[in-house]
Amino acid sequence: MYSIGVLALELFQPFGTEMERVRTLGDLREGKIPDSFCHRWPVLTKYIMKLTSRDPSLRPSANQLLGSEMFYNKDMLIHGLKKRVEEQEEEIMQLRMQISRLQNSKVTVSFTELDKT
Repeated sequence: MYSIGVLALELFQPFGTEMERVRTLGDLREGKIPDSFCHRWPVLTKYIMKLTSRDPSLRPSANQLLGSEMFYNKDMLIHGLKKRVEEQEEEIMQLRMQISRLQNSKVTVSFTELDKT
């Protein structure tokens, strides 16, 4: 699995010279990936870091990698996004109810304070 992480970096990172390639792969052994790569390929960066982890037990298996977001097909992606939208809509409803309850309790407090005067 480690080799797959190295190959992924080599495939997606252009190298101007052999020395640049050697330096970048040396950095990868230390857990560093070029910032430009991280910004351009954030999901791939995450998995390269996992695949090249010093601790082999932290590396994903082939099945885990194939089931990861790197290999989502269009339908899986759409389904995941729809589910996230539904969850966010539910959260928005709960927050609106909480705001409403807080506003009602504020009004009650305000009326109670007026009654005391």
